[in-house]
Parts: sequence; C-alpha cells; structure tokens
Amino acid sequence: MLKKISFQEMIQIEQLSAARDILVVLQECRDALYDQRINDANVLKKQAWKFFEHGVFRIAILEGKVVGFIAYYRNNEVTKVAFVSMFAVKPGERCCGVGSALISAMEEDCQRLGFKIIRLEVAETNNNAIEFYQRKGYVKASNKDEMILMEKRFLREKE
Repeated sequence: MLKKISFQEMIQIEQLSAARDILVVLQECRDALYDQRINDANVLKKQAWKFFEHGVFRIAILEGKVVGFIAYYRNNEVTKVAFVSMFAVKPGERCCGVGSALISAMEEDCQRLGFKIIRLEVAETNNNAIEFYQRKGYVKASNKDEMILMEKRFLREKE
C-alpha cells in the first residue's frame, strides 16, 4: 500500500551557520521580503553578519531548492523571550506548508531551550502574514509606527 506524502513531509529544515551561506539565501529570497527597503545589498550583508553572530538562521528546502527562511534571536536568557527578525517564503511556494514548517521548527527550538515567549513585528498592512501568525497562535500585543507586535506564550510543564 502506498502512503500519500504531503508537501509538508517533503520540506527539510536546516540551520545555516556561515555568514556567506546566510547572505546567499537572503539574496535568493529577496523578492519574498515584504519590506523592500531592506532589499539593499549592503543591508542584506549587515543582516547576514548579524544573524551569523547573534541569531539562528534556518532554511526550508523543497525538492532540493531553498524556498524560505526564518531568522530569530534566542539570546535573552534572563527574560526567556525570543524574537523573530526575518521570515520569508518565496511567493510560488506559499500555501504549501513551508511557513508552517519554519515556524514549527523555530518554536520547538525555543521551547526546548526554555523560552517562554516568542515575539515578532509585522507591518499592519501585511494582512496575509497577520492572519498566518494568528492561525499559529500569535496574538497582537501592541501597535507602533505602522507595525504590530505579536507574541506567543508557552506554558511550561510543571517540573
């Protein structure tokens, strides 16, 4: 009997640890970025270096091609708050589970390390992203300068 395989089962999530590799992915996915102001070559280089030094950069691979990424920081050991800095899925690969796979991998990583809250900012005009985050359990925490701060809180199991 053949097992039916979904797109989500075919998506591989990998973590990049070299600034050059991160920059290549940022450049490959530049059309997927909602805010095109950060689509400048110098800005992307700075972001790649920042993610390399302080963050976590994960990519989604489908059929041998990079189709999206998520970059986040989980370095606040005091408050246990992680922050998603950049998240993008190539336009032709949306609605296939790529974004869900990336978010799930990031959340599992943060929870494994004991983080209690994940925050992110999204443009208030980016309705598709807002709806996506809400489906994933993120709620609006505040608004500032045309941006919405959203967060998801995790309950810790009793030890």
